[in-house]
Amino acid sequence: MSNFIETFVQPGLIDGLCYGIAAIGVSLPLRFLRTADFTAVGAIMLGGMVTIWMTNVSHYWIVGLCCGSLVAGMLGLFTAFLSLNKWLKIPLMLSGIICFTASRSLGLIAEHSEVELGPSHLWNNVGEIKLDSAHFLFQSFIWRDAIIVGAIALTICVLGGIFAKSKLGCFAFAMCASSQFLKFRHRHSNATTVFILFVSNFLIGLCGGLLAMENSQAYVDVPLEFISLTLGAIFAGQAVIQFIARVLKRQLPAEVPLETRAEASEFHRGFLENLQLSLSTQRDDAGRMWFVLFSYICASVVLNCITQAVQ
Repeated sequence: MSNFIETFVQPGLIDGLCYGIAAIGVSLPLRFLRTADFTAVGAIMLGGMVTIWMTNVSHYWIVGLCCGSLVAGMLGLFTAFLSLNKWLKIPLMLSGIICFTASRSLGLIAEHSEVELGPSHLWNNVGEIKLDSAHFLFQSFIWRDAIIVGAIALTICVLGGIFAKSKLGCFAFAMCASSQFLKFRHRHSNATTVFILFVSNFLIGLCGGLLAMENSQAYVDVPLEFISLTLGAIFAGQAVIQFIARVLKRQLPAEVPLETRAEASEFHRGFLENLQLSLSTQRDDAGRMWFVLFSYICASVVLNCITQAVQ
């Protein structure tokens, strides 16, 4: 068992947790805005670079992570501006491509300019900036690092579940309605779009910062496995949820009509019963949101462990 953990689990656990956080970020525009946001490709690169830079400047890794995530989130705000501005009105997918190209250009300019992103010996001509300060992630596997990153990922899932049941979460779920509803009935569609894009790229930038700190360096190039692992985790997690839903649906009492199960009194149901009802009927999206996000984390860890084992 210990040999299995050392050879299969440990090499891909921390990176899998990081990509799981990115998968949550990527899933938000897909789920609520019904489109892909290509800003994510630039956000993970920019988040890693700013994280390393600010960690070198401040000598505190938490400052670097916060700054890197915020800068990536601001990139999402710029995407929202291009898409929602009444004079520009650029489609969201194209706006994301523009922001990705702009962020990539910023990285190349920084690489070839004389502006130092830290001590001069840390920045070289292959597009990487090295970490020069103490940090909590190391290239060699340490269970303490895995626990910290896992706690961050679990906190994001819990906060996502809390957000889903809030008023702002209702606005987000309303974005899944028809275009006519959004145009004439959704009073805060633009503000909700801005918020979703900011949170999405904030999480992706957080992933980029964590990966950069683990490798002790940030690259101008985007990680090759970013798209495949994040999208794979989203679709794999969704497939598992649908399978569980079909199984649980068959286990519900046949004498209770499906339409009335969701309206049953919650005073007579525990946590597990509420979760089973939510998954089986697939009606209470807000109630099972944390479980959906957690499935992305688990799927990302499994996929990354398989990838590392194959390599």
